[in-house]
Amino acid sequence: MSVPDLHTLVHITKNAAQPIKTNFRQPRQVLLMKPDSTPVTNVDMAVHQRFLNHADYRNIGYIGEEGDRFDRMDSYALYVDPLDGTAAYLRGIPTATVAVSLMKPLGADWWEPTIGIIHDPINDWTWAATNKGQGFMQYGPDVRHLPMVKPQRSTGRHRVTAVAWRDAPHQLETVRMALEQDPTMDHQSYGATAIIGGMIATGHTDAVLFGGKSAVETAAMSLIVRAAGGVATTLYGIPLDVYKLVEDNGKFDFALPHGSIMSSSKALTDRLVNLTKRVNKIEW
Repeated sequence: MSVPDLHTLVHITKNAAQPIKTNFRQPRQVLLMKPDSTPVTNVDMAVHQRFLNHADYRNIGYIGEEGDRFDRMDSYALYVDPLDGTAAYLRGIPTATVAVSLMKPLGADWWEPTIGIIHDPINDWTWAATNKGQGFMQYGPDVRHLPMVKPQRSTGRHRVTAVAWRDAPHQLETVRMALEQDPTMDHQSYGATAIIGGMIATGHTDAVLFGGKSAVETAAMSLIVRAAGGVATTLYGIPLDVYKLVEDNGKFDFALPHGSIMSSSKALTDRLVNLTKRVNKIEW
């Protein structure tokens, strides 16, 4: 069986992501609104279709946010968010990325990511890693190997993002407000999630809390953040190593039932877990 290696999958991802750059700040068509109030555009679908056309490997299924070509007997699954940050992209904010994970089954519907890629085609940033801890960041022709996180800033203030939206399974509005009031934290907003994993890996920010139920961004982020020396857990501090395959009305996904935290250090993760439990009144 032919399985793409890290560099081959990076090449496939970059080719598939071209419509994001080509159509940035150009007229676009919103095709539908999902149940969580996020839009799907013609650009999302163009990238999705390019992955289907490029990723022609035997016994490797495809599970995409915009559709599947998958069988439970597949030996691997290519797991793709073709355009993370669509709403910000429509507003002309250059934080959109493609998130890609190569998932391998472990048994009983549990799978692990073996390769994770986050690619920003607008700014030409790419972060990539394997489950063996090998990783790199590429900016144009410049390639730097991970780890690169900054566990502690000289200012003593952490740069943190709580990704909060109206219909999120885990409401993080109270967490965001608590972060904004904490004198040791600087809350930042990006309009997208996956790109923050790359920015943690390269030391540009420190942590992100995510309240979604799908691992379509988190699976790739977890490998990249870990390869850089950071930490990936649920909102309640449980390590994020594997993900459960779920099916709903014929649509496959990998579940993220307890959200996620990506951060530059265990100490910061512990603080964010405690804050989340405290402000959301969760019992230990």
